[in-house]
Amino acid sequence: AAALMRTDEKRRSSEEALRTAEQQYRLLFENSPQPMWVVDRETLRYLAANDAAIEHYGYSRDEFLSMNIGQIRSAEEFVAVQRAIPKEKAGLEKMGVWRHLKKDGTLIYVDITTHTLTFAGRSAWLVLAYDVTDRLRAEEELAKRELYFRSLIEHSLDITAVLAPGGELRYASPSAERILGYPPADVVGLNAFDLIHPDDRSLAEDKFRRSLETGTKFEQIELRLRHRDGSWRTLSLIGGPLPPETGMQGLIINARDLTERQQLEAELRVSQKMEGIGRLAGGI
Repeated sequence: AAALMRTDEKRRSSEEALRTAEQQYRLLFENSPQPMWVVDRETLRYLAANDAAIEHYGYSRDEFLSMNIGQIRSAEEFVAVQRAIPKEKAGLEKMGVWRHLKKDGTLIYVDITTHTLTFAGRSAWLVLAYDVTDRLRAEEELAKRELYFRSLIEHSLDITAVLAPGGELRYASPSAERILGYPPADVVGLNAFDLIHPDDRSLAEDKFRRSLETGTKFEQIELRLRHRDGSWRTLSLIGGPLPPETGMQGLIINARDLTERQQLEAELRVSQKMEGIGRLAGGI
């Protein structure tokens, strides 16, 4: 009899522990801040949904539990969903990002994770839906802005360059080839000071160093840089430190070619001088 009582006590203790665990898991499910639901693997109907799912999608609980997973998706995507549904896998399964429709027609993007389980005697999936709409839209907007500014840089007649603190070139825009004869890929890794005329190098080193030390832009300076063919081009440079938000140290520089303008100005001065001499000779 004593043995039977101990066995009965163990059974009741086990049942109580099971009820406690079930209650705790139900509380976790119901109070999760992320939408969660349980789907019947055979009918694809919702068997349960937590408060976050009800609130996020805009349906009442009765409406949600009367639907199947195809009713929050477009018809064409539902076909893809059926192909992607895990069949017999146990444990967590990452399903990727899918498009869902709220009751009001709003399209959202959700990252789906599933877990196979038995629910109310039915083979089912526990589904966690993490809304990534804002993140994806922010990434899309960032990509558009990056494309916009990259387009501005790559179509500019000036050279845009990024230098490491020691002068190594990290980036050069396509105009580097037009102005200096070097394809951008060929100058990356070179030291910019090696391209500067020896008589101008100390000026460049001083300006760049001061800019990095003070965190301020440097005013316009003119430097002679060596063309790939060995000739010298005169460039006007402005620039300053990379913003701290980039997480990198160095300078971003804009360089405009002044060589042709200076040549034309020199030719104009010679022409004016000759014209003056001509007038003087005519007067004599």
